[in-house]
Amino acid sequence: MTTVNHSPRIHGADALRGIAATCVVLHHLFHLVHKTPMPTLGFISTHFGLGVPLFFCISAFSMYHAYFQRAHLPGFAKAFLVRRYARLLPLFLVLFVLWSLPPFSKLDSISIASLPSYLTMTFAFIPKYSTGYVPAAWSLGVEMIFYLMFPLMILLCRTVKSCIVALLFFTLLTFGMQDTIDKGYSVNVYYDRINPVLFGPSFFAGALIWLKFQSLNLERRVHRKRIFFAIAGVAALFGAWWFSEFISSFFVGRKAIFYAIEVLAFLVAFAILLYGQSAYPSRLFVNSVTRFLGKISYSIYLLHPYVLLIVTVKLSPDLNFYFPAQNYLIFWLEALVTFVVLIPLSMLTYRFVEVPGINLGSRIARKMEHRANLTSYNP
Repeated sequence: MTTVNHSPRIHGADALRGIAATCVVLHHLFHLVHKTPMPTLGFISTHFGLGVPLFFCISAFSMYHAYFQRAHLPGFAKAFLVRRYARLLPLFLVLFVLWSLPPFSKLDSISIASLPSYLTMTFAFIPKYSTGYVPAAWSLGVEMIFYLMFPLMILLCRTVKSCIVALLFFTLLTFGMQDTIDKGYSVNVYYDRINPVLFGPSFFAGALIWLKFQSLNLERRVHRKRIFFAIAGVAALFGAWWFSEFISSFFVGRKAIFYAIEVLAFLVAFAILLYGQSAYPSRLFVNSVTRFLGKISYSIYLLHPYVLLIVTVKLSPDLNFYFPAQNYLIFWLEALVTFVVLIPLSMLTYRFVEVPGINLGSRIARKMEHRANLTSYNP
């Protein structure tokens, strides 16, 4: 039996990935069923979608952890991209085919001209294809842009100072682009919500957090610091939520620039959370459940729109009939059914689609690296 080969795992990053996936599922459930979980949990509908920039932040953190010491080796860039495509493409292609079959094919259409961008996962470069066809796949297009630039990024941003400079540059670029959007040059979801420039700071923030994290003496962990960083993480999340609510009235009619500020505010909170739970993990965030969800989070993320569509179409009419006007109860019942269906399916796709792809990519990449090393020593 083949197994996935990993660098030493950072359990805090894995756990936060699982939490982010769960948040995105609940966010999309709300927008499908239009049932409130309860008034005090309204932030599920407004802010849980920000689990996606948390994914991006964790992605850069994890890539630095896995490849920082190997970026200078011959053939690194090509081998890295082979591993990334082998990690993301198999499940994407499976769901791409599924979305093209009834009943889902009735919900969307595809053109022959768009196929090259979809099959290479470069659709984020083309605004009209940027949603990625497969539900929720837009983020994969953004991530692939990051992966294409990552070999250069990891060579140039190897210190805290250089990473801060890059982070500031991309933050200014983000605000400049979003401000231009608000002035009316373009109006659609690509430009104001899912364009790659908007999320550039998320990747550089993840790299910066890893550079700070790897310099720690992790043998000096103390229980007090675990408690402190757990409280700091929760406080930072609520602080970002309060801040976004507070400034919303100042940006009426300027949704693009407001969303950029909101993402940046939560990015600060995500950085605090990622740093704290990687260096000083607390069971509040890092436990067997969240780590397990993190392990299968890619499948959870890509599969959840399919499960939500089926569950809500089949279940909602019956729940509305048996529990009239019980919006809170209906929301949580549908959430329960969704996860009962989604988690076993995600376990299966992880085991039979993701793992074989990861292992195949690793084998191909190792051969490429071996050939590159031989060539460099025998010109």
